[in-house]
Amino acid sequence: MNKNKKHWFLQGTIGILLTGAGVSMLIEVGFYKHSDPGMILWVLAGTISLIVFMAGLVLMIDSIRYRE
Repeated sequence: MNKNKKHWFLQGTIGILLTGAGVSMLIEVGFYKHSDPGMILWVLAGTISLIVFMAGLVLMIDSIRYRE
């Protein structure tokens, strides 16, 4: 396996994992919101989960350039 293919595989895998984790976090924050934790807590948790989700998408899409 050459260097570009390893980079594609590693970056794509991390991207998929982060995307899945971000979606799971968003769903959990939706449930958390209805337990009345206070607005700042669920907004902060939602923002962090969106950052994780978007980072996963960026890594997954960016990995395409290393694919041969």
